[in-house]
Amino acid sequence: MKKIITSLFFVGAMTFTGNAQATPVSLDVAGGPSSMVAVTENNNLFSFTTTLTADLYTGLDAYNFTLRDNQSKEINFFTLTAAGFGIDTYTIMATLAFDSPQISGSGGGIFGTFLGKISGGILNWDTQPADITLNDGNVISILFENGLSIGCGDTAMVHATITNNGGDIFPVPEPATMLLMGTGLAGIFGIARGKIIRSA
Repeated sequence: MKKIITSLFFVGAMTFTGNAQATPVSLDVAGGPSSMVAVTENNNLFSFTTTLTADLYTGLDAYNFTLRDNQSKEINFFTLTAAGFGIDTYTIMATLAFDSPQISGSGGGIFGTFLGKISGGILNWDTQPADITLNDGNVISILFENGLSIGCGDTAMVHATITNNGGDIFPVPEPATMLLMGTGLAGIFGIARGKIIRSA
């Protein structure tokens, strides 16, 4: 009996001190106008007739998913389309928004085009969205595709990666754990009391 009670105590203690991870988080991506992307042409010396346009991915609003702790999902964010003739640089601002929860991020970058094609063009973000801590303790990070190097073609898809980094790692006792812990403690107290009475 003593061994059983002692075992219950240790099981309860180990469960009690276990790390409680934050619950999974559901994300519903919002389309325009909450999410947006805008390109500003710098009109450099060799830009000639070149243009670069950006459009949100048409299926952006349809993304609805749940992320467990340390789980990530890559989604199509927006497209870049080049036309015309010349070489130019561009500034890009983008926001990826969510219906629930309300979190968004923005960044800026520079893109180069040549002969109306995105050929060897590179997109680098100067800033990335910061980590967001939700009410339930989950920490969400959003990463816009960085260092994007594009081959031949006039349109490129830019992706965004959403990651649930988990939450607090402090021990959080559950009702069943507390009951098991209490049973173990009561058993140990009973055994100790019996020894005291016998020795008296």
